[in-house]
Amino acid sequence: FARAGYASVSWNKPGVQGAQGNWLHQSMHDRAVETEAVLTWARSRGDIDPRRIGLWGISQAGWVLPEVAARHPELRFMILVGPAINWLRQGEYNLLAELRAQGAGDPEVAAALYRRGESVRLLRAGADYGRYIASGIDDPPMSADRWRFVRINYASDVTPWLSRITVPVLLMLGAEDRNGDVGETERVYRAQVPPNLLTVRTFPDASHSIAKAPLDHDQGVRSFLVAVF
Repeated sequence: FARAGYASVSWNKPGVQGAQGNWLHQSMHDRAVETEAVLTWARSRGDIDPRRIGLWGISQAGWVLPEVAARHPELRFMILVGPAINWLRQGEYNLLAELRAQGAGDPEVAAALYRRGESVRLLRAGADYGRYIASGIDDPPMSADRWRFVRINYASDVTPWLSRITVPVLLMLGAEDRNGDVGETERVYRAQVPPNLLTVRTFPDASHSIAKAPLDHDQGVRSFLVAVF
């Protein structure tokens, strides 16, 4: 970005490295509002061209940035890396992908899906943390903050925002992504975003973060040596 003449700004999540608050108390809409505050700050700077500001984000940003882009048609672009569409479908896809990678058998898969189904049932019932703990579904259980985070975000689905986007979108996907269904992501974006605004780039041997999948998925000695050298 710097070589192309763009400044980049990223910021700590609330509660990280001295930032106020707790990001686990945020909804995806809260994150969108936070992003809008950063846009306002950027436009106030004399060394930033307000006519060339865009958005870029990875993974969970896929539930944040489309809302911002839809509300700010003056933005020049949006780049998304490895976004998903629907929170619950993404979670189930990730669970099954990880189990397959571990060589799990049918009984293990069935047990994991049962636990997941019970968790979703509690979420839809608005269960508080005490009820979740009492259920004994997870061992070890989520923290109270994590359960709160999931409760306020599990219904996230970006689809309604996509058709309202009027800025160019670059969608970057890794074909070996275990976190989300890149096929679904591409289908929904192509169905909702006007073709003249959408560019899709899929990297054939890439993981969720567009790193080489064998190195990213198997964090062993080889991955360590590559990272160091």
